[in-house]
Amino acid sequence: AHPVGAIFAALLMGALRAGGMQVQRSGAAPGDIAAVIQGLVIFFIIAPTLIRMLIRWRKG
Repeated sequence: AHPVGAIFAALLMGALRAGGMQVQRSGAAPGDIAAVIQGLVIFFIIAPTLIRMLIRWRKG
């Protein structure tokens, strides 16, 4: 993992958490929406690597 990428990821996750708390306080949406968005971000970042690994595993 690249150190700059780790810093960027930490800032992104912190912003999502803070934004989720703010949305929950305002009552505009459930607070869990931030957790859902965070999960989707992680999924879409990991998906291409996971697909490549599965293709290699099936071939070899």
